[in-house]
Amino acid sequence: MTKFLRVAILIALIFSAKDAFAAGANWYVHKGASGSNNGTSWSNAWNEMNQINFSTVACGDTIWLAGGTYTTSLTLNKVCTAGNVLNINRVLSTDSVPVAAAGWNSSFDSQVIISEAGVNLNNNVSYVTVNGRIGTPANNNLGISVRCTASTGCDTIAGPQTGNMDHLTLTYVEAFGPPCITGGGAGPGTCGGSNGGASAGVNIAPSTNTVSSLLLDHMWVHRFSETIRASNWSNCTIQFSDIDSTRQANSGGDHEDVLYSYANTNLTMRYNTIWGSPNDGIFFDFGGTTGFQFYGNVYYHSGGALITFKPGYSFGTAFIYNNIFENDNQFGDYQPGYFYDGGSMTGGAIENNVFENVNFVNPATSVGFTTVDYNAYSTTVGKQDNGTHSFTYNAGTLGSSVLFINESASNPLAANFRLTSKGATTLQSGLSLPAPFNMDMDGNIRGANANWYIGAFTFGSSSAPQPPTGLTITVQ
Repeated sequence: MTKFLRVAILIALIFSAKDAFAAGANWYVHKGASGSNNGTSWSNAWNEMNQINFSTVACGDTIWLAGGTYTTSLTLNKVCTAGNVLNINRVLSTDSVPVAAAGWNSSFDSQVIISEAGVNLNNNVSYVTVNGRIGTPANNNLGISVRCTASTGCDTIAGPQTGNMDHLTLTYVEAFGPPCITGGGAGPGTCGGSNGGASAGVNIAPSTNTVSSLLLDHMWVHRFSETIRASNWSNCTIQFSDIDSTRQANSGGDHEDVLYSYANTNLTMRYNTIWGSPNDGIFFDFGGTTGFQFYGNVYYHSGGALITFKPGYSFGTAFIYNNIFENDNQFGDYQPGYFYDGGSMTGGAIENNVFENVNFVNPATSVGFTTVDYNAYSTTVGKQDNGTHSFTYNAGTLGSSVLFINESASNPLAANFRLTSKGATTLQSGLSLPAPFNMDMDGNIRGANANWYIGAFTFGSSSAPQPPTGLTITVQ
């Protein structure tokens, strides 16, 4: 059995087999249900998200969602514990418990769409998982799709404004933004969400208290002026997600941010694909943020500031390892793209990164990063740090994929930044780093063949298979 299959099966056991060993009850949501609508079976399912009766649903239960289009918001308000997580799952035809429930139909195994509404997080939500369980952005088929397609705009995943939130997981969920972001239209106030005018894909920014251990996993967040807005986050992670196509709402009054972040501690972004960012990119405001980790990501087809620590503020540590930053001069408000170290850091490192047509506005070492070395810069910008192991390389003709399999600018979704043989030769002398930084996006261990490759992928890396679904476990 290959290591990829072992990893895939382990993931599947975690995400797919909960129904087999959970002690809680099972509840059902189906748009076309015509029975008593009490959620006890598919025949008697709740037929809208706002009909879910959380006063009867207990922690440790599972709510099964049938495919279809729902037009009311899913509002989460449960405070659960580590031993009794509330699971809200898109159903699959391989799930034994819901398939055996009265009224089951194989058509229920289809995409769950929440249209012109969202996922609302009330105050003090804890240990709740919303799981689409299947799909990829490339195939436009993530298990749950939360869509804001009206010209008025909205925040698709929002809240809370006060109170604590702990151990919320959103996985295999799409957040799809309004047409006023990409095609013109109304400005802030009419095309906007709750964050003062900008339309946000994920807007979890309480003004008081904290958001702890939030996990955004295998998400697709796109077509928003702010794809993710975060404040007072602690030990949160964004991973294996596609974040793309940030735009203004045709007004100049809102941001264009991949992530707008302030006052966060130990935020990790890893193994993400980020593209189509024209301006602010990942933007740290007001200082105070510390322990930021950004590793194993591919950030491409973007101009302007890719990562910004706002000038005039003090920040803690940041560790930026084994990423690819690529600007193809095809998109963005400012060219070439740049990394803006404007704030004052108290430590951290920038190592093992590829900067293709991307430069530093300020030398990173001048604002407090402890180490900036082992980075590769294209000759279009030249070497940007004083590290003795950093170097420049000739990227060749734009899009010719000298180092990478496919740097497609015409179709960003087709881009593939895994290494060619020339790329492997050019980028083979990176710095060896400890776990968790020793794995690439495909699950390959770095340095296994004696070379630590600079950038997001080891040589020979290929996409890992999707985990099998519907596996069950019997616990004796």
